Amino acid sequence: SHRIVMREPGQDAEATASRLHRDIVSLQKAAGLNELPLIMIGSPLNDELPQALMQGYSNTLPLDETIGEATISAEFLPALALANLARSGRNTLNLRQGKFAYRGSLLPFRKQLIAAAMLIVLTSLGLIGGAWFSYARKATAVDQLQLQIEQIYRQTFPQSAETPKDVLLHMTSRLNELRNKNRLLGGADNPPLSILEAVTRVLPADSTIAIREFIYDRNEVRLAGRAPSFDAVDQLAAKLDQRNLFADTRISDAKMTLDGKEVEFRVELDFQKTGGEK
Repeated sequence: SHRIVMREPGQDAEATASRLHRDIVSLQKAAGLNELPLIMIGSPLNDELPQALMQGYSNTLPLDETIGEATISAEFLPALALANLARSGRNTLNLRQGKFAYRGSLLPFRKQLIAAAMLIVLTSLGLIGGAWFSYARKATAVDQLQLQIEQIYRQTFPQSAETPKDVLLHMTSRLNELRNKNRLLGGADNPPLSILEAVTRVLPADSTIAIREFIYDRNEVRLAGRAPSFDAVDQLAAKLDQRNLFADTRISDAKMTLDGKEVEFRVELDFQKTGGEK
């Protein structure tokens, strides 16, 4: 940048230097620098002004007054610069040339920076587009799975009037409920219905044996009832002992009723252990 300072007639070098000091400080603040190089040109320039200015400013550069082989006085340099500016058709004068040229500008790399910015934008768009398509594909798959789960729920529980909002949670709850019921009924190894069916099959079709108690737990089954004779009780115990479900069959009690017409009995059946032999 440059400043034009009009030197008043009769003003001494110290007063002019004081004004220049204020302009120099203003230029330094505008440029954000602590010290700027200074070249003075103009007709009021004499030997006293540089000396006065050097007392408070040490970065005054010497002026080259030669152009080719010709020597031009300092007072004619402004006129020569303005004439050159008018001939070039420009309205600004660039004083930052040569060793004073600004070297921190990114203008020489403008094309490379634009290309890099475009590449970054395209890459970002590609990544965003890929992420969106991946999300959309997964969301579609989740919706399809949800429809299949609801269809399976309606087929499994046709008596249900409404489909719950969280089908998986509801089905998991029902499954746990069934598992608990199955565990209470003895699990898959010795289900009570199979045991009751086995007891029923060993009874003769025309038998008068009446089973009045059927007590089931995890390890054994206890039967209590009435039979027409002790032989009928022994035959019942023998047939149950032949079943592969039981490891041991015991008649724990057998006695005649008070009227002497029937025999009250109790039979204990131990379950066959998994992998065991009869």
